Amino acid sequence: DKWVLYLNLIFSKISLLLKEIVSIHRIIMSVIEEATEKDSNSIVDKDSRQLLLNKNYKLNITLKESLVAICDDAHTCCRELVKQRLSDESLDKLSSNKFVELSKSIESFTSFCEEICGRRSSILKSVLMTQANKFATRFHEERKKKLNAALSVEQWKSVDPVLSDFQDIFDQIIEKKVKFN
Repeated sequence: DKWVLYLNLIFSKISLLLKEIVSIHRIIMSVIEEATEKDSNSIVDKDSRQLLLNKNYKLNITLKESLVAICDDAHTCCRELVKQRLSDESLDKLSSNKFVELSKSIESFTSFCEEICGRRSSILKSVLMTQANKFATRFHEERKKKLNAALSVEQWKSVDPVLSDFQDIFDQIIEKKVKFN
């Protein structure tokens, strides 16, 4: 399925864009630190210096939050791409190998974003978990159908009466009177 390859390409392009944003973020942080240091040295008043440091701290938090928001937006856009494939049920038809490839791609992208912003996002992973549950259910149902088909063609014979001693043991096990160590 070429779609997984296209999704990997999209992940790589978004990752490049996020790297550029991180570079810009670092430059802004460097400029703020230099300006704060310069202004801090020229301020004699301790309260004014503390006020400047507090503003610097708040600006750092705001920049970090914007980086988190950018990563969340990237996850949301990718989630919409995956959801589109879910709606036409084409992901339901993926082979187990392709599903593992899709899972690894999403995990790699979410780990990359976590490294950048310092926070794990569940936006894209939730779609993967939903699809994984569908995949496991479908796999289970297919195996169950095969087993039922095999059992239905199996020839069953009645067994001679079971010895009463064995029947008593089985009855006690069923009634949970026998304890196993």
